[in-house]
Amino acid sequence: MTAITIFVAQLLFQLTRTYGQRVVSRDNVTSSVIASFFIQALWLITTALGVKSFNDSDPIGITSYMLGGVLGVYLSFKIPIKES
Repeated sequence: MTAITIFVAQLLFQLTRTYGQRVVSRDNVTSSVIASFFIQALWLITTALGVKSFNDSDPIGITSYMLGGVLGVYLSFKIPIKES
């Protein structure tokens, strides 16, 4: 269960982080502020889970963290952003 939680949290973190960078580059203030809130919350969660997996030498947790991050970045570029 922990590996799934790590994977989903990291995937969501990377999605929001990359999405946040994309909306900032378009000067979309409202979307940037909302994305920033979620980025900060997810960063705290994923960092805690990743450090715990690393300290516990949990290879499944570490792999879930890495794969969730890679998939999150990939998927974030597949989400179209409407031009303002």
